[in-house]
Amino acid sequence: MRDVGTNFRPAVNASTAVTFESSRVCADTPLSYRDRVEEWYIEPLKRLRGNDGFICLMLSLPLVEKVVRYLTPSAPADASFSHNSELAAKLAETLGGVSQQVALAFWKIFRNGLEHRAAPAIYDPWSYELTNCESALVVSGHRLIVNPYRFRDDIVIPLVNKHMGAWKDADYPLARVVINLRT
Repeated sequence: MRDVGTNFRPAVNASTAVTFESSRVCADTPLSYRDRVEEWYIEPLKRLRGNDGFICLMLSLPLVEKVVRYLTPSAPADASFSHNSELAAKLAETLGGVSQQVALAFWKIFRNGLEHRAAPAIYDPWSYELTNCESALVVSGHRLIVNPYRFRDDIVIPLVNKHMGAWKDADYPLARVVINLRT
């Protein structure tokens, strides 16, 4: 048997992470789901402004996906956002009642593009524009006009706040404690 020495730490997963500096949890770790979601997701999102639009969307879209999946419990865990799927229908509703075609174009361009390639995807015949318009999402023909900050404030934050149960997901739980990363 190999000697692992004093640097060995037992396996830690997202739901049980503790500080590596000691066996105690961080004293300033928020305890409630609402407090943790607010401190770890909502507050950092609220600090984004100006030219942070793509980053704002990058951080917002996984939150939308988490809640949309939570709101469609009959959809298989590995289900995709595809034409006529339950997830596409719920996404369309979540985006303000747009059509599934619009919702899927938005998802492919922004969610898939930003999360997989760090840039919006090309999805003909659709195009997009990030702007400071009054609405979160405006559809003009095959053009998606998005205000990332209205999207965050009008869609994402209310959605997350309304559905805290999404964080009790057995497969993707909200961490209970984290390593204190503050310097």
